[in-house]
Amino acid sequence: MSELVATRIHQHAERLHLANLTSNLDALVARAEQATMGYLDFLDLLLEEEVGVREGRRFHNALKLSGLPHHKGLDGFDFAFQPDLDARKVHDLAALGFAEAKANVCFLGPPGVGKTMLAVGLAIAACQAGYSIYFHDPGRPSQKPQRGRGLRALCQEAADLPQTRGARG
Repeated sequence: MSELVATRIHQHAERLHLANLTSNLDALVARAEQATMGYLDFLDLLLEEEVGVREGRRFHNALKLSGLPHHKGLDGFDFAFQPDLDARKVHDLAALGFAEAKANVCFLGPPGVGKTMLAVGLAIAACQAGYSIYFHDPGRPSQKPQRGRGLRALCQEAADLPQTRGARG
């Protein structure tokens, strides 16, 4: 590739805010030449790399702004620790059908059974799928929800209510 063409590509990439293309053009061209890619395959490679970098940046920034207490996904959850919990149901929830249906998920139970771990795992799965997430812990008074009381606050309040079996409202 001539120096003039390379300079022009760098300038265009900068104007279009294609940071990955700007910084990795030579390596991407070498990869394409080594694999003897056609024009469309090379263009596909460039766009795929750029989208991957942008999605990674979006995911990282979304996690940073989410207020999650940790960033452990569901793959780190020990289902053997909580044998009454059906792992299949949790994995079904991780498919995010509830989010597409605009429904809520609420985990209820005593302290220390993994409710927060599951909520964080689902939040990370949702973030990876492109959803915006925000975590509010009512146990941390210094943390203020962005709007309203937050779903976790409502679930915590529901969990604190006296539980009676068989009662109907």
